[in-house]
Amino acid sequence: MFEKNDDPYLFFSCGRWEHYHQATDTFEKLNYLKMAIFKDALLALIRATAEDEPRTESYDSTNDELYFLRKNVLPGLGMKNDSFTTREDINQLVKTILSEFNL
Repeated sequence: MFEKNDDPYLFFSCGRWEHYHQATDTFEKLNYLKMAIFKDALLALIRATAEDEPRTESYDSTNDELYFLRKNVLPGLGMKNDSFTTREDINQLVKTILSEFNL
């Protein structure tokens, strides 16, 4: 979607190979060390970006974040879209995810 609209974006992938998106792409073939390294690099990028983001009191990103969560995240987690309506809901979800992954 971003590419079609000429919006800037980053695409992260662990690479394509013969089993990519095939029935043969099973858990025992996954490279867990590579995924752990990738996760650490991605988290470092997210943290660095978040720390460098200019803070302005005139802009509240809550509605944008709720839109993204409802459209892209919550359905994948099997959660109801209408259960997230406030900044505190977002904060609680992030805390839960971070604790699940011991971050």
